Amino acid sequence: RYDPLFPRRMRAELAARPADLVHAFLLPPSLWALLAIRGLPVQLRPALIAAERNERVASSRVEAALQRFIYRRADLVTVNAAPVAAEIERRCQVPPERIRYVPNGIDLDAWDRAMAEPCPLDLDPECFHIGMIGRISPEKNHELLLEALARIDASLLRSWRVWVIGAGATDSRAGRHLQELA
Repeated sequence: RYDPLFPRRMRAELAARPADLVHAFLLPPSLWALLAIRGLPVQLRPALIAAERNERVASSRVEAALQRFIYRRADLVTVNAAPVAAEIERRCQVPPERIRYVPNGIDLDAWDRAMAEPCPLDLDPECFHIGMIGRISPEKNHELLLEALARIDASLLRSWRVWVIGAGATDSRAGRHLQELA
């Protein structure tokens, strides 16, 4: 949330219990952390790592300005995809040596166990199946998949099936909007 008093409370907490590092995830927490840290005496300032997970860097001019302001001043920016790193470098002018790509982790043993189970979906073997797994929310960018599919020849798509699996796929306004777009 955009809570203008939060940096003051955070600064008081960091002054009372000094930290070496603050890792803030996404834009609002990164802004609050930066403001809190910059309000501390230099000798008490922890390093700031800002984390970005969205390739759609800067969806508005205000957001672009905030991202440049924050990410240029952070000690490090972590990202979970190489394209996000490239966008942070390009749009926010953050030097590449201050950007770290940290891929999402996958429990490969759990993946192998799941692969041994029968598929719960009725997949037609004559079709090409695409699955997009993740909650329905703007940062997952389900609309981009639909935009890409719209560029493929319709005769090919007749044998394709797209599965959208995740929280809100059928029972949310965003899920219904995605169904309308499809």
